[in-house]
Amino acid sequence: MPEAPGHGLKADITVVADVVVQKYAENKPLYRQQRAFARIDIPLRRQNLCHWVGWCSDAVAPVATAMAEFIRAQPMIQSDEISVRMQLASGQMQTPGCGRTACRGRRSSVTVRWTRRDGMG
Repeated sequence: MPEAPGHGLKADITVVADVVVQKYAENKPLYRQQRAFARIDIPLRRQNLCHWVGWCSDAVAPVATAMAEFIRAQPMIQSDEISVRMQLASGQMQTPGCGRTACRGRRSSVTVRWTRRDGMG
């Protein structure tokens, strides 16, 4: 088990993990997380949250490197991408492929290298 980050507040690793999951899996920016903590009387600086995200990034870097090396070692790579809704400055959610010229969106991509079981590719 990695050591908890020492950035002033002694946070439990589960709190740090929750911040990262909310940021990347639930698309909740750190400033909103900071406000949520403040609502329950936990004063956190956004800089602390940033440090926690950076610490987690450093902690998982060896795993990400190993995964990338494994994928690159395969004989074939398949890539796919999907459009993702994003929140506009007005607070409205932008629908992908809205058909307007000013439409802004984000794309998320996945790249996988694979081998057929019959050895043909």
